This record gives sequence, structure tokens and C-alpha cells, in this order.
Amino acid sequence: MKKLLAIVLSLAMLMLSLCACGAQNEQSGSSKAENNDNSSQQAATTEEVTTQPATEPNYENTNFIAQPPQGKPNYKIEEILLDEAAESSGYSITDSKFRISNVYTEDKYIVLNIIYSDYNSPDCAAYNVIYDLDGNMIANISNIALEEGCSKSGQIRGIYGDFTVICISPAPLEDRYALYNLKTKEMQYLHYDTVSLEHGAIIVGNKNPEKENNYLYGALDFELNEIIPLEYDSLELASPELFIASKNEKFGLIDFNNNIIADYKYKAIQNFIGIDKNESMNRIQLLDFEKNINKNTIAVTDNDGCFLVDKSGSTQKIDLEVFEKLEIGRIIACYDGVLYIKNSGGNSITNLDGDVIAESFKSYYDNDFGFINGYCTTQDKNGNCALINTKGETVYDEQLDSNCLSMNLLPVDQNGLFSIVYNLKSGIYKTRVLDLSGNEIYTSEGLYPIGNGIFKKLEEHSFRIFKITEN
Repeated sequence: MKKLLAIVLSLAMLMLSLCACGAQNEQSGSSKAENNDNSSQQAATTEEVTTQPATEPNYENTNFIAQPPQGKPNYKIEEILLDEAAESSGYSITDSKFRISNVYTEDKYIVLNIIYSDYNSPDCAAYNVIYDLDGNMIANISNIALEEGCSKSGQIRGIYGDFTVICISPAPLEDRYALYNLKTKEMQYLHYDTVSLEHGAIIVGNKNPEKENNYLYGALDFELNEIIPLEYDSLELASPELFIASKNEKFGLIDFNNNIIADYKYKAIQNFIGIDKNESMNRIQLLDFEKNINKNTIAVTDNDGCFLVDKSGSTQKIDLEVFEKLEIGRIIACYDGVLYIKNSGGNSITNLDGDVIAESFKSYYDNDFGFINGYCTTQDKNGNCALINTKGETVYDEQLDSNCLSMNLLPVDQNGLFSIVYNLKSGIYKTRVLDLSGNEIYTSEGLYPIGNGIFKKLEEHSFRIFKITEN
């Protein structure tokens, strides 16, 4: 049985784009023709080993499988009040000009996108406010920017541990970046054209002087030491130990000392978590990055040859036919020593022997397929949903009824809670939260899970947030 795999052909860095920071077109192109030799020579930039800031994972057992509950646990859902997000900026949350335009979770934080007034208004401000998962406000980015004499607007470009990268705009279309310590309140400015924080590394880029609208990328550690020189057409974190880097439109793997682990000879390499971050950011938030690193990832050559690649760069040829586009979801996951791959254009999950674990007839929803916490969701041609475990057994299924236009089955947290979001013909959304035994935990209108047991709910153009916890 020939397996089909969709591989991402564009690994461009995800950059959030909000009004006050100025849009940047960060297209990847070819680098300078100073290094056309894609050999496996070591290219270390320093003689000393650079301390890597991310936590090293245990590659022997990194893919978590949530377990069904014993009995029927009691849960509670509470609203996280957001008044301080407005008051700390001198506003009121009841002010019609103040609105929370979006909410998402990143690392162990809740991030609010705040907009005050209209985009074209002189008093417009667009910024982020950071809360912890217990509902305590950690930072208001507009206040940090004001202390530095810049505009009130500012957004984060990633958050990890005690650190966040902030984009602030001292003048229209002029972005300025800083590394901010949430604990010590120390701010250090970063003099690059683009900056983002990806877990344990700060990805930086400057405009390529030889190619218009293109950038050259490198990386810093949290002490702002340059660990990767700015010489790559694209750069993203592949695991807590490795980067995916590209030169001359070819991809390879490098470590935190800029040593070449896999040569620049692939047209695409998937990261070791098995999710395309640019297409599936909402799914990334449902996973603990360091606890979900696969022992292998997948790389594809120009002639569509597919290889399993491990963290040392060793490769194993596998028989897969390549698609041009990766569908949404986790395409590679390893549970109990078995490697599962999402294939057939996103319509099935098999192991390497070709055994079908789960099948789906729809693959165009953002969250309809792929493993999370040891389970994947499927949806048939009639819109019926099912939750499938790694053995291919149906844990839970739901039939689409006549009052519902569509529905989606989504993970809620790392502990096995999941939700079904119903798009009702009445024009409203209803959400049911269940555990892996099918026990109903909570039902409400308009809730949408965003990870870590957090839900967002849109009301009158602004979001409220709720948290579900076990008593």
C-alpha cells in the first residue's frame, strides 16, 4: 500500500501582524553565493559549546497519551476577569472604544490583543496584555512602551519562560524590538529588522542588501549572544536542540552552535513536533513543546524522495509519495515506539507499515485531523465526528443532527478533555466539554478552546475568557 504524505514546502517564520507595528513582508529568497558547498562539514562559530536555553527533551518518551478518568471527576469553569487589562492603561473595560480583539495561549500564558478606538483614529492603540493561567496580569505592553518614550502601541513576538520579545513603534512604519524580562522588568533593545521568540531561541533577521524584500536570519540566546550568524534565507526552531535552516532554496538542520546536522539538500523538512507552525498555530498551543518532540522527522528531496531524519542527522529512506501542500494537523507523531503519519492529502493516519489507524473524508477544517495527546479527530462525508486512539479504536463519536449545520471536535487541554463545537442553524455556536469517558463536563454557547483549559467567548465585538479546572 503506497502511503501519501503532504509536506510543507514553505517554512517561513510566523510573524503576528497588528496595526501599530507596521506590516513586514518577510519573504525567503536565496542567500549570498558565498557558500554553495552543501557538504557535511562542521561550521561551528565558536570553539566553546553554547548553552542552549531550551529544556532538553527525553527523546525516549516524549509523546504524552492522556488517560480516561477513573469515575466521574468534578470540574468547575470560572471567568477570568479582565478589568485590569483596561484599567492599567487608564481605560474602562466598559468603554465602547476598548475591545479585546483576540485571545490566545502561548507557553504558560494567556495573551490578549487589545485595540482602543478605531484604526484611523489619532488615539488608536493596539497592544498586548499578558496574563498567567491563573488569571493574574503579568504585563501590559502599552505601559512598558510608554516608559521607554515610545508610542502606546506594542505587541509581543513570542513568549517563553520569563522572557518575551516586544515590537514597539516609536514612529509610523518604524518597528523597534526589545527583549523584556517579565520577572525583573529589564528591557534590552534589539537592533534588527525583525525579531521573534521561538521557545528557547530568539530568531533575528536583517534585510538582505542584495535581494529586495528578502531577509537573512540568525539567532541569539537570552543573553543576546549571537549563536547563529545572520546568513540563512529562513530559520525556525525544529526542536529544543535544532533549527531548520535554508540556503539557496535548500533546507538542512543545524544545532545551537551552527554545526550542520543535516546537509542543505532538501526542498522541505518538517519540525520534530510534527505540526506546521505557520498553518496550525492554534494546534501548537494545545501541546507542550518539550514533551512532544518526536525521535524522527521527515525531509523530502527534489525528486520527491522521503527520509526519516533523527536528531543526529541519520536518515532512513521511506516509501512515500509527496503532495505539494500539507493539510492542517499533526502529520507525524510517535506513541509507544510506533511512528504515525498523516497522509493521503490529510485523509488518513497510518503507521510506517501502511496499517490504517484512522480515516477521514474531510480535510479542509482547521482542526479536523491529527494527533493531540494520543488521540486524533476524524470527520466523515456526512459531517459526523469521531475521536480515535492510537490503536484505531473509536473513543467517542457524535452524529450530526438536523439542527446543526456543522460541528468540530477539538482538544481542550493536555489532560484529555475535548470539546464539540456545534454550528447551529439558529446562527449560534454551542460547545460541549467532555472527558475521555464521554462524561459531559460543561455546555455553553459561544465558547471556543484555545489550550491549557482556557476558552474564549466573543460578545459584542470583544472577548471574554474562561478557565476549566478539576475540583
